[in-house]
This record gives sequence, structure tokens and C-alpha cells, in this order.
Amino acid sequence: MKTYALYTDEVDWDRIREDSNKQLLHAKTVEDVHGIIKESFRYLKDGGHSSLMSSKGFKNMTSNERKTPVITSELLEDKIGYIKVPGFVGTPLMAQNFAQELQDRIKILDQSNLEGWIVDLSENSGGNMWPMILGLSPILEDGTYGYFRDNKENVVSWSCKEGQVYIGENSLLKLENPYNIKNKDKKIAVLIGSKTASSGEATLVSFIGKKNTLVFGSESAGFTTGNQSFKLKDGAQLYLTTTVYVDRNKKSYGRTIKPDFASFNPKEDSANWILQ
Repeated sequence: MKTYALYTDEVDWDRIREDSNKQLLHAKTVEDVHGIIKESFRYLKDGGHSSLMSSKGFKNMTSNERKTPVITSELLEDKIGYIKVPGFVGTPLMAQNFAQELQDRIKILDQSNLEGWIVDLSENSGGNMWPMILGLSPILEDGTYGYFRDNKENVVSWSCKEGQVYIGENSLLKLENPYNIKNKDKKIAVLIGSKTASSGEATLVSFIGKKNTLVFGSESAGFTTGNQSFKLKDGAQLYLTTTVYVDRNKKSYGRTIKPDFASFNPKEDSANWILQ
């Protein structure tokens, strides 16, 4: 944690060690140790984004029996493609299917003479960002969408190109027959709210700075930082906040993101903007 934590230079590591060692004197089980690790998170100053998942919880999260999150889409006013993207957690195969379904729905909506797109992230609680942005890449179009910056000022990009999503030069997910959008250069509205969190916010950042794109709704949850997974010896997973999001224009985040237009009815207001 001292090596990789995003705000490591602001943390009193001697105090963490002292407090943890005192608690360890009374620890009798692995679960007791997990509690001590969780207690140390309050020192990290990362807004509570770091977490610990037990081996059982991790197995449940990556189970093939887990249901794929439900994507919804519709054509509004016969002129606007609306797609609601939920948070995603699941297996690699589920991630592939999720990204493919997003593109399939975009393809269906793109057959009409559209005036624009509404991407609804208002209830996207996060999870795995890669199938989200790969699925939305026809609307985003190929290119670099954002960056991760760590505690040593190292920066690595995230991007999509020809049906693949990349972190730096490494391909993480690929679709065999990616869709290329017909209605280019149309207005794009992104809807957000207090439930837009973590990878949902990374997906939001992917749109920020794109031409003809505006954000509607209310402030996001404020987990605009990246977590790295570390497997512990008992199979538990330590999700440690190690990076901060940076958008395509090199603006750094780390806290909540405010919309361009505050709105109690972002779907309606964004549709009106697109049709203006």
C-alpha cells in the first residue's frame, strides 16, 4: 500500500503500522486480519475508493452463474438514440458479450436519421470499465479517451481502435466485428448523477472534451480514481486506489465531476438540446 497508494506521500505510514500491529496482537483468524486492512483504508485519503474483497466474494463476482447487467435503449422523438449503460461486473466472456450488446443496440438505433445520442450513465455504479467504453466506442469513435496518472506522475492512456480497447499499448478486450457508426459528428449528451461512480465516471471522462458533447444531470459520486487489484495469499483481493483519472485534454480529476448543465430532468433537457 505504501508503494502504490495514490496519495502515499500524504499518509502517516508509521502510524498505520503502529495501529495495525496493536490490533494484530488480538487477531486470531484471517477475517480478523481483513478487518485490520480495512481499518487502514481510512488513512489513505482516497475518498474511500480502496476496498478488500474476500476470496468467497471474489468467486461469487466472477462466477459464470452471475447475471449480465441489463442494458436498455430506445429511439426518442424518432431522432435521438438513447442508451442506458449500467455498471458491469462479470467474467471475461460476460464482458465480451456486454460490449457486443452495446454495439448491437447502437447499430439498431443508428439506422434512423438521427440528430444525436443520449448516453445515460446516471445509474452506472462502476465495475469493469473496459467493456463499457469498448461497447460505446462507435459513438466515441477511435482514439485516446483518457489517462491514468499514478503517485510518481507516470501516465498511461486508455483508448479504442478497430474494435479493441487498450491501456497503453496493451489490448484488453476485442470484438471480432466492431460496428462503425453512420451518423457521425452528431450531438452527444451524457447523463450523470450521484450514482455515477468509479468506472462509470471513467466512462464519463471518456466523453469529456469530445466535440459536440455536453453533460447533463447532477454531480457524480466522486470516485474518479483507478483501482489496481492485488491478490492476497488467502485468495482475497485488495483493490487499492493507485491512479487518478485525466481526460483527453489533460485535466485531472480525483473528486466529483459537475455536469455542464445541472438538471432535475436530464433526459428531457438533453433531448431538447439535441433537437435545437
